[in-house]
Amino acid sequence: MVSIRSTGAEKRHLTVILTVLANGTVLPPMIIFKGVRKLNLNVPKDMVVEVQKKGWCDTELMKIWHRRIWLPYTKGRQSLIIFDSFRGHLKDSVTNQLQSNQTYRAVIPGGCTSKLQPLDVLINKPFKEYLRKEWCEFIDSQLKLIGPGERPKTSSKQDIVNWVSRAWDKLQDRPDMVKLSFVCTGISSALDGSDDPDYYSASIQHEIESTAAAQLNVNLDPDDDSSPENEVSSDSDSEDDVPELSNKEILQRYFNSDDSGSNFDGFD
Repeated sequence: MVSIRSTGAEKRHLTVILTVLANGTVLPPMIIFKGVRKLNLNVPKDMVVEVQKKGWCDTELMKIWHRRIWLPYTKGRQSLIIFDSFRGHLKDSVTNQLQSNQTYRAVIPGGCTSKLQPLDVLINKPFKEYLRKEWCEFIDSQLKLIGPGERPKTSSKQDIVNWVSRAWDKLQDRPDMVKLSFVCTGISSALDGSDDPDYYSASIQHEIESTAAAQLNVNLDPDDDSSPENEVSSDSDSEDDVPELSNKEILQRYFNSDDSGSNFDGFD
């Protein structure tokens, strides 16, 4: 039998909302702790700390994020924000609040977040690694203070606020990495591909295109002559009249459909 000492806080969790911009800016983070009572913590300037009964983000907290994190930066200037498909991002009340301040929302299709969201591509991993480093150093210091069989003290909410603040500082020191995350996902890269990084491999591009194509029921294999199940009828008698689409054109049609009924939710 192996005895493992723990802090007893294995089931505790929290949410950190990170916001990064294509120009390399990192906006202040928002931390959501599990609870119902307002916390009395020493919070660095511009950071936001809130509570929710399960420690999750919800629609009301998204509104607080918009009011206290997003709006102070945009100041009502016209802007585009890119969300993943978390349902709290898609509520009409959130959309209306954004649009009332000239912020328009785009939503990353389900299954594409790991390839199309800048935070997932380059930012979240180093941020979490830095938090893990802080936690490991804290536990090491606790183990030096206790005797055999004693349980190490768990970190306080103030400790976590301090760790997130320092991790945020680290991200602010790397605007180049933040900018690159938008280039890697194709959000801010040149349309002609002139600034695509060398490691943005064809296999990753194919995976992105295939995911979108699967939702469109479009076949990207040029050697496969089979027709998609939902075949679109045409008044033309000749197949030569049907234009052949490149992969990029397929993606552009996916995100910019002329048919309001087929537009992806979030493109208004």
